[in-house]
Amino acid sequence: MDKYPVRAWIARYGCWLLLAAVCIANGVKRNHPAYDRVIAWDQEGYFKYLQAIFIQGGFADLQGRYPGYFPPVESTGRHLIKYTSGVALMQLPFFLPCHLYALATGQATGESPPYGLAIHLAALAYFLLGLWLVYRVLLRYVSPLAARGTVLLVGLGTQLLWYASGEPGMSHIYSFCLFALLLWGTPLWIETPTVGRSLLLGFVLGFILLIRPTNGVIALWPLSWLLSHPAAHAHWRRHAVPLLLAGLAGALLAWLPQLIYWKHVSGYWLYWTYSEEGFHHLGQPRLLQVLFSVRNGWLTYTPLMAVALGGLVYLRNTHRAQASTLVIIGLITWYVCAAWWMWWFGGSFGYRAFIEYYTLLAIPLAMVVQQVLALRRTARGLAIAVLVLYVYVNIGLTDRYSGDWSDGCWRWQDYRALIGRVLTFG
Repeated sequence: MDKYPVRAWIARYGCWLLLAAVCIANGVKRNHPAYDRVIAWDQEGYFKYLQAIFIQGGFADLQGRYPGYFPPVESTGRHLIKYTSGVALMQLPFFLPCHLYALATGQATGESPPYGLAIHLAALAYFLLGLWLVYRVLLRYVSPLAARGTVLLVGLGTQLLWYASGEPGMSHIYSFCLFALLLWGTPLWIETPTVGRSLLLGFVLGFILLIRPTNGVIALWPLSWLLSHPAAHAHWRRHAVPLLLAGLAGALLAWLPQLIYWKHVSGYWLYWTYSEEGFHHLGQPRLLQVLFSVRNGWLTYTPLMAVALGGLVYLRNTHRAQASTLVIIGLITWYVCAAWWMWWFGGSFGYRAFIEYYTLLAIPLAMVVQQVLALRRTARGLAIAVLVLYVYVNIGLTDRYSGDWSDGCWRWQDYRALIGRVLTFG
């Protein structure tokens, strides 16, 4: 019997309770009682599939707050949802009970509080599940204490917190959870590459692609594991065809609802919904702006990730192939995002296009945390204080977030004043 049962219970579950409490507190503060605020802008676009099917009776008379997000198809005249259905499908298990409650209470409008609550519950669940999966991944690299500390840093020290509570209908928290599921499942697939596991891995990869096609670069991660584990090569040489077919079948299954929808609305199985938007800066990608701009710059608003980048040195010393793969994935993603026409990704808290990749960056970050825990007492205390400061600043920014941080009129003096208010409790 444990001599200190309360302490053991806190050590085991305290991390997740703290994450849930902060996430719920911010969600309530930012959106209660007007839960319909989360069904706006891009969030409405993702949620529209559920509104159309369960409330509006189909896609024939598609309406929304922002008509530009539902453009007409020239060949059919039907209005098309600009966004894909992946987020809506992940929200479905939380939508159904809230929709039944809305029907029973006469609130089945699609924008009443029960629907906003459904989106919040979905985001909270995937936030916690994603971080728990990251924790399980990290146990392959560091101690449980270092893994729990890293999970707290990622959950509270990055804009992941905002997208789990302030804008829970955006795609990033869902992609984050899928990335974490892929990272957790990859070693299991390598150790026992069955047809069933290949089907599931393909399904997860397909879903990742469905939500954001540019995130397909994450497929390099399981490929790297396969190439760097010779024990799996013999099995693959004998069973490559059924394993690959199973993976492709899983990916197709993830895409099937979307393909059917596109065919129904446009007459085509595949359809580009972003009209004139595209990669307009391929020749001159905005690489430095992505990292350091006052306008949603990644490290400007998420300085904790600079620590994670430094941890690549430790990861390279112990897991060279995985460190190299992480760098390659990061460079490709950096370039692709910097080439997008709206490189700052519109109104967002920091550089939101990188959020799902924190599942990968948590690994080198955990390496740093492990090193910090091994320091002498004074040095360890100072290092922990710095990491806690990152968390404090992020929570302060989350509390004060305003969409004008993304505007062209936002300047460095505005940013410095904002940080000053955070540090001085202003």
